[in-house]
Amino acid sequence: MNPSSGSSTDIAATVRGRLPAARIVELEGKDQLLRRLDEAASDCDVLGIAGGDGSVATAVGIALAHSRPLLVLPAGTLNHLARDLRIESAEDAIDAFAAGETVGVDVAAVDGQLFVNTAGLGAYPQMLAYRERFESRLGRWPGQLVAFIKTVIESTPLDVTLDGQRRPVWMIFIGNCRYEPSGLGPSWRPRLDDRRLDVRVLRADVPHSRFRLAAAMLSGHLPRSAAYSETTVPELRIGSPHRRLSIARDGERVDAPGHLLVNKPARRLEVFARHRPHENTAVARGAPSRWSVR
Repeated sequence: MNPSSGSSTDIAATVRGRLPAARIVELEGKDQLLRRLDEAASDCDVLGIAGGDGSVATAVGIALAHSRPLLVLPAGTLNHLARDLRIESAEDAIDAFAAGETVGVDVAAVDGQLFVNTAGLGAYPQMLAYRERFESRLGRWPGQLVAFIKTVIESTPLDVTLDGQRRPVWMIFIGNCRYEPSGLGPSWRPRLDDRRLDVRVLRADVPHSRFRLAAAMLSGHLPRSAAYSETTVPELRIGSPHRRLSIARDGERVDAPGHLLVNKPARRLEVFARHRPHENTAVARGAPSRWSVR
């Protein structure tokens, strides 16, 4: 359990009440997360993580390394993966565990560094920082709009090659599986096992691209702009004249080489998810697993 989460005390009480045999590790500081996860995964049957998207992404790598199924207890601000698994609370997560069924979902990697939701470069990391600041003051959509326009006005293009094609860009968004809707406000994934990367680019090689993008965002027509493109691919090679690039990976900034590969490792993550019969779910259903509440 990540101590920076305001809901960690409530989650701990819920887990103790419903899963009395569970071993709960409450961290004294976030810097302990990787080590304590690795220790827990070495001798557990199921690895659980209560935290935000960054903590979940760290737990994903540990769960894969130790071949453990992952139980995600949402305790962050956005909880992207948990939401797409139909898990809104610790009770939902434990209900999924009680059902005893896991599914296999894709993970993606930037230069070998795993992510489960999104990654981005160029002005994308700066836009995320602005969005977090303005959404808390203005609300989600106005905050996103102000963050986008401020980023486009202040940023400078980044020269890159995308799968061998050279072009200047303002920013690149990369999603683990295809997101909906189009544009730079993606909020959900139809499925989590499509083996694709969702690549969205704000192009700087179009005349008056800065003005076009701002006008398109204000009018709600960004996907139609000539300065915007999106596609899905199995992998993406990115080149740059810079020795290092700043990447946003599941909301956290990391450094990556100037030339890198974004791809989907063959191995999927085994994770507990809520299944709602007769509904379109965000995950592909897997065979019933051996996990159940004792």
